[in-house]
Amino acid sequence: MKILYIVSLFPCWSETFIVREIYALKKKGVDVAILSLKNTAEEIIQTDTQELSSSVIYPSPKVLLSLKALVTFLKRPFTNTKILLSIITSLRSRPGSLLKSIATWWITLGMTSDVNKLNIDHIHAHWATYPSTSALILSKNTDRPFSFTSHAHDIFLEDHLLKEKITESKFSVTISDYNKNRLSSQLSIDLDSKMNVVHCAIDVNRHVFSTSNRSSNTILAVGRLDHIKGFSVLIDACNEYKNMGGEFECIIIGNGPLKEQLQKQINDYKLSDHIRLVGVMPQEKIKEYLLNATLFVLPSVVTQKGDMDGIPVALMEAMAAGAPVISTNVSGIPELINNNINGLIVEPNNPHQLAAAISELLNNVDLRQKFSSAARHSIESDFSIDKEVDKLYSLFNNSSISVSEYK
Repeated sequence: MKILYIVSLFPCWSETFIVREIYALKKKGVDVAILSLKNTAEEIIQTDTQELSSSVIYPSPKVLLSLKALVTFLKRPFTNTKILLSIITSLRSRPGSLLKSIATWWITLGMTSDVNKLNIDHIHAHWATYPSTSALILSKNTDRPFSFTSHAHDIFLEDHLLKEKITESKFSVTISDYNKNRLSSQLSIDLDSKMNVVHCAIDVNRHVFSTSNRSSNTILAVGRLDHIKGFSVLIDACNEYKNMGGEFECIIIGNGPLKEQLQKQINDYKLSDHIRLVGVMPQEKIKEYLLNATLFVLPSVVTQKGDMDGIPVALMEAMAAGAPVISTNVSGIPELINNNINGLIVEPNNPHQLAAAISELLNNVDLRQKFSSAARHSIESDFSIDKEVDKLYSLFNNSSISVSEYK
């Protein structure tokens, strides 16, 4: 079986979960090729992605890409015009998304001949926006079935032909029951036969579990410096905990648009000796931090626009490593963290409640160890990459239909 994975950019440091999924499929004997809609521009390339570099297709230079796109368009002008009109009709009220989707349409047409050479059996995209648009276009031009995985902002903030994609796809996937229920209500359709829940997951065997060396009052957070992660709430809570007389060090790993704003907040509170923004780090270095952190905090929030996390992989990695976790009851997070069983859940945008939770865990080693053991068990049971990829593998196998049926 040969599967084509479509992503916006490969490699992408914040999408290591896709890399894990691909490796788990390869372990099961699946031949996986990758289509990146953008040429790589990442500063940090995770070591895990290097072995996959020979399997990645990137867009050709602009002139050649346009020639290839024109040839593909002319082979099926009615089909491709119909897709373009669907994109325009669906996104006409959102010019930014519309222009990017039209660009995706053209880029995909320009890459279709390269895909045809691969003799793939199935197309799968991650994200319900541009990559799944590309998957739909490729499916129509290569007579191959497609599927896609939806995550968070791609369904909370966007609707890129969602109903059409779900209907046209062989199957669709989302990463939480929360997402499935929300989409069913949002689109007014029954998704039981068309959408499957397959968690983003981690390779538990690659995460050393430890409850030792966690007595230094170190708070760790990992994620993109974006509103949905709630790091400003964490800084507020740290300031409140300091005013309670608490001693701590808080390390925030990641980069993003809020870096300067968060640093100003730290400076305004005079917390630069307590909180450090350390930027992006390779996965191997993050694992070292996870093994030494006293606790891990990710205070996810829902933005005014309605954007929010799915089930953050960073939380899974912390739980697998034995770092006690605190997060919020946003989106699918309660499907991962069972409050007072394998971690603590607080209300979003509540620094007072978060500071109290931080104080409770930093000052109760027995509770931390209880949560750590239960959390590791939860990850092994419900968020192991091997178990979740088994679900995906079965879906791919069941989608194996003759090409003639798809013409």
